[in-house]
Amino acid sequence: MGGSILSVARVGGSIIGGIRLCGVALLLAVASLNPHAWAAGMERWSGLAETVFQNYGRDQGLPHPVPTAIVQDHDGFIWVGTQGGLSRWDGYRFKSYIADLAVPGSLPSDFVKSLFVDADGRLWVGTNSLALYDAASDRFETIPLGAINGRPDIGAITGDGDHGLWVGTEDGLRHLDIASKAVTVLRAGTPEAGGMPGGRVQAVLRDNAGGLWVGTAQGVAYRAPGAPAFTALPLPEATGADTPRANVSVLFQDEEGRVWIGTIRQGLFVIDGPGASPRAVNPAATELTGWISAISAAGPHEIWVGLRNRSIVAIDTHTGVMRPIRHDRTQPNSLAHDDIWALMRDSAGSLWVGGTGGLSYHPHDSGLIVTVFGGSRPEGLSASDVFAVMSARDGKAWLGYFDGGVDVVDPLAGRVAALRPDPRRPEDALPTDIVYSMAQDGEGRVYIATRRGVYRADPAAASVRRVALPGRDAAAPTMTTVIRDGVLWVGGEEDGLHAYALDGPDGTPAGLVFGNAPGDQDRLSDRTIRTLLAGPGKSIWVGTRNGLNRVDLDTGKIERIPPPPRTPRACPTPTSPACCSTARGAFGWAPSAGAWR
Repeated sequence: MGGSILSVARVGGSIIGGIRLCGVALLLAVASLNPHAWAAGMERWSGLAETVFQNYGRDQGLPHPVPTAIVQDHDGFIWVGTQGGLSRWDGYRFKSYIADLAVPGSLPSDFVKSLFVDADGRLWVGTNSLALYDAASDRFETIPLGAINGRPDIGAITGDGDHGLWVGTEDGLRHLDIASKAVTVLRAGTPEAGGMPGGRVQAVLRDNAGGLWVGTAQGVAYRAPGAPAFTALPLPEATGADTPRANVSVLFQDEEGRVWIGTIRQGLFVIDGPGASPRAVNPAATELTGWISAISAAGPHEIWVGLRNRSIVAIDTHTGVMRPIRHDRTQPNSLAHDDIWALMRDSAGSLWVGGTGGLSYHPHDSGLIVTVFGGSRPEGLSASDVFAVMSARDGKAWLGYFDGGVDVVDPLAGRVAALRPDPRRPEDALPTDIVYSMAQDGEGRVYIATRRGVYRADPAAASVRRVALPGRDAAAPTMTTVIRDGVLWVGGEEDGLHAYALDGPDGTPAGLVFGNAPGDQDRLSDRTIRTLLAGPGKSIWVGTRNGLNRVDLDTGKIERIPPPPRTPRACPTPTSPACCSTARGAFGWAPSAGAWR
């Protein structure tokens, strides 16, 4: 027996292995090898795109389901601070550390508030005190910071650029000289603080130029490199502000030098460059008036803003366009929870999110694939079991489902039409069965192959009817269709290959041009036709249960391609003249060489 050919497809002049999708998401890509066209296509679909996550919780090894701080060390390990201990992720598993007063070298407290990796690669942990991790001994050393007025929590840590740390506490800012362990105290709102606003220090940032930014419960201040004092930066009144003093919770500098200022219930602000004044970001946007808990770079010209109980808002830093990223209880690969505590982008460009429901990981991708979930929003897909995809000439995508039915999706407007299955109307409604494939004729009408026959829909998907095909049972199971030069080719699940000229009334199939002559079906490698492809030149490629065939449309000759070798090998280059996916792997067929590669 030869290999069962599951799918064949052509992209940019080459024939490559196709993909039939059946799962929780549909992956949409532009069929072009031109990177500019591909990028433009992805941009068109971005409005419907979903952000996919892999989620981790206690079952995967976290000591507590609420991650509150995340950082990556110089060895690539991801450290996750939670409300119940600290974990290190090595790419395969978590190793956890918890507080135990009876064990020397353990964490000083289980509730981790902040994490920081300094220029020398050392990990600093902020709990109800400051701790330094010693990788050689796998232990923690508690670093005394002196008496703290109020709760002893360490809410923020950053480097000073010279082997020291700035540490934000309940009563102000402390500077630690790492070598000597000497501590200098700047109590917020006092004369020795040099203009730093009062209140708990909740955010500390050392910018790319060496300037120091401090966010407190009463405002934000900046100290230039070498300057003796801070300069307070008043924030413009934001929508929803109920106090004249800004409660600053997050400070972040993006790759282009802008400084972003997150607040609690007073909105998001940005300073566009040196000397610029803070301005409110989308002040009318209620999505940003909650408790901003974290900000991270997410990609070129994009940041993610995390909020307590309000999920994530992705912002295009050039256009200001906002996109929500929310938990969807119907989708296991959505954000774990909408209550966000921490965000971090790792060295590979992947995003890590700490929230009340666990740790969410969004892997970096090239931007050439977008994911659209089924059933998660009104303008989205009707279901998740997408089985067939057709790109229409007007730019819309026709999606056929495993349980029957078709959606027509516009990349800008979402679902614009649908053909729902109805078993009570077998002639003018789709069956409640698999939609295998679709093909579009020259007038925009779409032929739909199903297990109960072939149907034809009008270009707007407003109506559909089962097609009567000469010499073939109208309800015969049909796995694939393709249209080439005004001829409809139909691949049956049991009755082989047939072709019909579309020259009947209103362009309907009329004359049978292949499939009824003696010996037509016997020339194929099998009568179960799995997939069809209009190939280069005058040819139709036919994938069957027992191998690959090529039909020469000029001569009518059928060439049986010998089955691929037993050891699967991938196609060597995108220019392989033919390639198919089989039950044993992906293979490329080079006609000039007469061999699989």
